[in-house]
Amino acid sequence: ATKAHDYTKYNNWATINDWVISISSANADLISRQVIGNTYEGRPMHLLQIGKKTGSAKPAIFMDCGFHAREWITHAFCQWFIKEAVSTYGSDPEMTNLLD
Repeated sequence: ATKAHDYTKYNNWATINDWVISISSANADLISRQVIGNTYEGRPMHLLQIGKKTGSAKPAIFMDCGFHAREWITHAFCQWFIKEAVSTYGSDPEMTNLLD
């Protein structure tokens, strides 16, 4: 399980980065993580792909989180959505269908 994370406040870069690594490691069957480049300051930009790994092409939804650094709610929403997606997989029929 992932450590406690507050989805209702601003989290700094280190906290968000730790969360990305933690949630993707804890849910390796549903989340794959890759670095798609670096920020101006040299920080890695992560892409998280969420869904059951089937090896075949599937429709996808792209969510760009953190487009504007000072709009903290976009970061928090996307983190919350990922947490909800993986924590309800298998128990919520709609989320399970989406991720399958």
